[in-house]
Amino acid sequence: MIMIFKTLCINVGSNCNRACSYCFRNNYDRTLAEAKLTDDMLDFLRNKAALFKRIAFCGGEPLLYLDSVTKMVEAIPLFVDKYIYTNGTLLNEELVYYFNANNVTVVISHDGESTKLLRGYDVLETHLAEISKVDKLGFSSVITPSNLDLKKVYSYIKDKVGRDFVHRLNFYLENGSDDQALDGFDYNLLRRYLVEYIALHPEQYDILNYCDNEDRNLGTQVLLNGDVVCMTTLKRYGNLLYDDEETLYSNIKQSYQCGECQYYPVCTGKKQLKSKHYCELMRIIIEAKY
Repeated sequence: MIMIFKTLCINVGSNCNRACSYCFRNNYDRTLAEAKLTDDMLDFLRNKAALFKRIAFCGGEPLLYLDSVTKMVEAIPLFVDKYIYTNGTLLNEELVYYFNANNVTVVISHDGESTKLLRGYDVLETHLAEISKVDKLGFSSVITPSNLDLKKVYSYIKDKVGRDFVHRLNFYLENGSDDQALDGFDYNLLRRYLVEYIALHPEQYDILNYCDNEDRNLGTQVLLNGDVVCMTTLKRYGNLLYDDEETLYSNIKQSYQCGECQYYPVCTGKKQLKSKHYCELMRIIIEAKY
């Protein structure tokens, strides 16, 4: 499996205690992601987790599935890098201590000074004390027309937390229900801001997981029962636990919606996500990097 997936992203479920209007998970039936954690999945993690570059837990809000998350964390060797992507509103000191003790990077969803506009709340105003105690801290920012200046996004968070952190940029994907977030998306301006951001924070760029064929998951996520699915539609490609690599890769490739273009060799490989917006983003990201 390591030949296909470098990062294993486990979708623990799509329930969430917030309702961000631009969430791409609004585009599918969230019940499709509700799978029970199986013993086979835990055995797989005990035996195979060390093969992956990193293992990430996402949702929904993964802290709503804490029982499943802790069982998986404890099945994974301590030295394996683990990430949990959370809105942070359910963090408390006990959880922070647990994640610190188990080599888990806590990645908080936050969009800079536009976060209240985009999310309706600012977790740095309500949970800064808990967040400040996280040993391995990251932030994940969704970039829309309201916060294209990536330097400002980073600086806003840095000023609040007063320390360095991993910064994961997530460029807005169409969610099928609120694509007004595409209105006024200035791609040329984004490219300029991205070049400036990379120049100031070159250490962050590998965290983007774009254009990096050594850190790919092919636009997939894995459910608690091992099902491998498309990250934006939950279309099933097979099962991580029972299907061989060739079968999974063949099924994923059959879902590709794009033909080869000049960017194909250095694109993310998430070609089943093709859209006019997504491909324009890839062009900008690739050009900014190279």
